[in-house]
This record gives sequence, structure tokens and C-alpha cells, in this order.
Amino acid sequence: MSGPPFTKPRRRAIWIWGALAVTNLGIGILIALLPSRAIDFEGVWRWTRQWVVEGLNIYAVNDVNDGSDYPPHAIVLLSPLGLIPFDLAVPMWALVNLVLACLAPYLAARFIRPGGPFSAMLLPTLMFLTWGGVRTLLQFSLLALTCGMAALALAERRPIWSGILLGLAAMKPHIALPMFLWAIFTRRFRCVAVAILTVVGGLVVFCIRATANPVDVVRQHLAFLGGVLSGDGRRVGLSEIRPLVEAVLPPGPPSDFMAAALALGLLAFICGAGLQEGKTRTMSMFAAPPLAAFWVLLTFYHLTYGFILLLPAMMLLAVGELESSRLRKWLFWTIQAGLMFDVPGLWRMSGLSGPGVVDAVFANLDRGLFLALFIGFVVLSRRD
Repeated sequence: MSGPPFTKPRRRAIWIWGALAVTNLGIGILIALLPSRAIDFEGVWRWTRQWVVEGLNIYAVNDVNDGSDYPPHAIVLLSPLGLIPFDLAVPMWALVNLVLACLAPYLAARFIRPGGPFSAMLLPTLMFLTWGGVRTLLQFSLLALTCGMAALALAERRPIWSGILLGLAAMKPHIALPMFLWAIFTRRFRCVAVAILTVVGGLVVFCIRATANPVDVVRQHLAFLGGVLSGDGRRVGLSEIRPLVEAVLPPGPPSDFMAAALALGLLAFICGAGLQEGKTRTMSMFAAPPLAAFWVLLTFYHLTYGFILLLPAMMLLAVGELESSRLRKWLFWTIQAGLMFDVPGLWRMSGLSGPGVVDAVFANLDRGLFLALFIGFVVLSRRD
């Protein structure tokens, strides 16, 4: 039997998951009010203010602690924040993220099942609102994700707007990459071209205000990213599989080569599957965004708030016209449980963590989880 499992959700389920969603968002609001949780937001607010008010080139710095990992067009997009006093900008952005948290899953459902009834989207939307990553209301991943979901939902009817939104989603390139791949696999080249023009246009605007050379800005930005994504100062996320490789192979060239080979091999598989799907479907449902989202999480630096990138994968399982099977149910509930309960985080806060095998298992739990889910989605795509 095929079809989505949530077409007619029971009223009791709606109330239960609605209460959990409100509780989760309430916790997020309380967390957002803590001064210590506004540090990352303060950095973005400061960069936008330095550019829009002072006309500074924020990439012309040598200190890794002062540089920006956001691309120039993202600074232009977020520049209105720099015009608002910091104490007012914090609650305003938390409120914006509350709206985005509700809008993103709706758009994702509309992309997966354009003509589906709202009743089929309500329950999975409430379930998404219980994810741990949604509680982080002072980050910018939700904005990038919402722009990406809107780009996918509008691609068929409004390709120009879709391209603009896809370009805006690239304010966080790792969030937008699965959507870019989807547009390429499904041959929506006008959308891709407009997205690239949007990014380039933002760079030009940034350089005009900062009186900077675009080539220098790009070079400075890439040099900063190279410093934080590789070498001794490399940031290590919660989901990338490189630490697993380094646990088996000695650090240095052997582990570097193996990690790169795994990443490129998985990407080649996704591209091959996506191009094949694009020949027979109007929407490439498995290769991108779902499998591409897992690839991004397994390859690049991510913390818990980045796990919301799995929203299209969850919605595909929840409302997509797929064959009903135990594997589909297992994948759905594993994603829901894994992203609703931050088990590694709870372990760290328990005070029980320390050197040893148990701590290593908890530290790598998300890596193993996403790798298993990736494999599960590959199997499901072969069956459907």
C-alpha cells in the first residue's frame, strides 16, 4: 500500500505533538534570552553593522577570531540587523525564527506533495517543531533553510523567484547545496543561473559599500574558510565522519586522503543517482535534497542546529507518495527520535562523560546515526 501515513491524523496526536512543539519553542525562547547564547548572533550583528554603518571590509582581517565565515551576499542580506540596537535585535530575531520554524516545514511539505491537503502536513510540521535544532532561535540556519524550501516549492511556477531565493539560501552554502543539486539534477538551469547572479550581485553591493576589490574579498573570504575548515584550527562538528576515519588511520595524509575519498565517492554516487532520477521524474526526490543533505552533514562542520537540514528527508517520508514499508517507518521514527532527543548533548551535561569507550560511543552517536540513515535512504530509493 502506498501513500503518506499522516493524511488523517488523530486529534489526540495533534494535541500531544502540539503541546510538545509549544514546550520546545518555549524552551528556545528562554534559551534565547540568556546572554551567553547570543555570542554567535552578536558576531553576525557586529559584521553587518561594520559593513552597513562603517563601510568596512570585514574580510580584511588576519585574526581567525574576527573574520566572518558568512559570504558577502549574506552580509548584505542581513545588513538590516546592523541598523538595529543589539538589545532590540536579539528578541526581534528570535521572533523571526519562530515564524520561520513554522514556515519551513509547510514549504517543505508543499514541495514534496504540492497538491496535498493541509491535514497531511500539520502533524509532521508539529513534529519538526520538537527537534532540538529548532530551539536555537538566534542562529541563521532556519532562514537559509526556509529560503531553500521556498525556492524548491516555487521552482515549477516561479523560476526567477525560485532562483533568487536559492541564491539567498546560499548565505549558508552548506544548507543550500542540496537544493542547488536538486535544481541541477532536474535541469532547472534558469533557476541555477539566477541564483548565481543573486550571489554575485550581493558581492558587488558589498564591495561598493566597502570600497573593496571583489577579487580581494573572495580571496580573503576563502582564505579564512580554509583556516577554519582545515589545518590545526579546523573546527570539528558533531556529524562529520572524518573523526571516525582518524580513529582508524593515523592522522595526516592517510586519514586526509581517505576522508576526501569517502566524501567524493559518496558525492559521485549522489550525482549519478540524481542525474538518473532527473531523466524520469519531474522532481529528484531521493538524491537531492534528502541524500545530499545527509552527505553535507557527514562531510562538513555542523552543530545540532544544522541538523534541521534533514527536514526534506523527514517530509519525504511523512507526506511523500512512497510505498508503505517497515523501512520507511523505521527511517521516519529514527530521524524524529534522533533529532528530537540530543542524546550526545544529554550525555555531556550528565557529568558522566570522561575518557573511555562509552564516552567515545556517545561522542560519535550522531555520525553513526546519519551514516545508517544515509544507507537506509539508499535502500529505500532502490525499492521505490
